[in-house]
Amino acid sequence: MTTEEMKEFIEKANDFENKGDFDDAEFNAKKIIEYIEDLNEKESTDFDNTTKDKGISSFYIEALLLITRCASKRGNFNIAKEYINKTIHVAEINNRKDIIAQCFNILGIVYRNQGEYDKALENFQNSVLFYEEIENKVAIAHI
Repeated sequence: MTTEEMKEFIEKANDFENKGDFDDAEFNAKKIIEYIEDLNEKESTDFDNTTKDKGISSFYIEALLLITRCASKRGNFNIAKEYINKTIHVAEINNRKDIIAQCFNILGIVYRNQGEYDKALENFQNSVLFYEEIENKVAIAHI
């Protein structure tokens, strides 16, 4: 799969998510995840370095984040949490504070929807901290 094809899968997935078609959104996102994870297995290398060295980590992160959002919107909170943890892990390795901030924001939404308001507040505050680090006032205003 070329980077152009990965870009097309992400664009399709985002379009489907925006239309509320979470099945097709997840299908397209999972194509990227499967490809990158298979690539890692074939090369028998450290996963984190494989994605970083090949410049494909941003596609992997976007696909994970998209599945996280879809799961959250569907009310599949355990799946959302699972994908949030994966996304944060890869985002930390790639120093993507913007993605980490988004993950904490989504996690705050998940906990709020589950009625766990203290955990929700803690995650919203963590999101703000990361957005402040990268000086993204627009994102802070949306929390």
